[in-house]
Amino acid sequence: MDWGMANRMAQLIQSDGHALFLPVDHGYFQGPTTKLEEPRKTIEPLLPYADALFITRGVLRSSVDPDNTRPIVLRVSGGTSMVGKDLANEGITTSMEEAIRLNASAVGISIFVGSDYEKESLLNLSKLVDEGERYGIPVMAVTAVGRELEKRDARYLSLSSRIAAELGARVVKTYWCQDFEKVSGGCPVPVIMAGGPQVDTELEVFEFVYDGMQKGAIGVNLGRNIWQNDFPVAMIKGIRALVHQSATPKEAQEIFNSEKKGIELIPRKSTEDSIDVVLPPSASMEYYIPIRPANRGFFPTGITVIELEADGVQIETRCHNQSADGWIGSSLNQWFKSHPELSRGRNHIVRFTVIKPMKKYHLEIVK
Repeated sequence: MDWGMANRMAQLIQSDGHALFLPVDHGYFQGPTTKLEEPRKTIEPLLPYADALFITRGVLRSSVDPDNTRPIVLRVSGGTSMVGKDLANEGITTSMEEAIRLNASAVGISIFVGSDYEKESLLNLSKLVDEGERYGIPVMAVTAVGRELEKRDARYLSLSSRIAAELGARVVKTYWCQDFEKVSGGCPVPVIMAGGPQVDTELEVFEFVYDGMQKGAIGVNLGRNIWQNDFPVAMIKGIRALVHQSATPKEAQEIFNSEKKGIELIPRKSTEDSIDVVLPPSASMEYYIPIRPANRGFFPTGITVIELEADGVQIETRCHNQSADGWIGSSLNQWFKSHPELSRGRNHIVRFTVIKPMKKYHLEIVK
């Protein structure tokens, strides 16, 4: 393996042989997915705990600061959407030269084995591998299934993963499934797990991640199971313990519960248009505060303007688009980072005041 290729692979896969990729590329075919409407707010608190970020060039440029040192896996396929006829009809959307310009450590492309566009997607992978090998950039193949979720079984995924490896992919991202050892065992390159089945609890996520790691996966590429959780930082810390510390699902759950308690938000008082929130001590000073009107249940469609104060000092005025659930969330991570003199060992009081629209809201924290 050439030095450049080996160096980039070492950036992605850590010295213990494992990796935690954070995908935020969903908008390339889904649009503004829930809790990814404003990518920067989703990415910033999670980035310190990810080994690499799977992302499109547009969101990379708009939502990730250039001084970021986390490796980038650049999504380079697309051209279809949820409202189109067939998600499998993807093409290459981003050139290898653009990937080099963006200092990507790898590129990622979806393949659709068994679809009407099987040949096109596999030839696109082969073409991308040729270019990647020329420039020393690894290609990650994503074994996509489009809308045909029933294909997420060991027989299909082992076939897709092996074909991707045969065509030159350096890493394969595939779904977790029962009998996952058949998938990893038949694939001669590192296998990264994508999301598993629809589950209702954090423990169930930890259990399928643990199962896959025990059966040959080198790591995970989990997005919605992390950033759609009410406590995303706690969730990624639990996942990271499974990937890099050989934690059990029970231990990961304990980490999640502990981190969740550490950032639990306490309402102090509420007036007609503002709410005071107590932020308990946190070593990381990472806080994400979701609020909504108690008397209405949701903010009206459109822009809501919120004024923030912390410990009696005005921070800033922010404009928010409401989430799909009718609430808005504010991250205070950047403000605390810019004020290192603030103590991490005491409570902080943050006041949120709605200044537009001019209505009387009794605010509450979204649980």
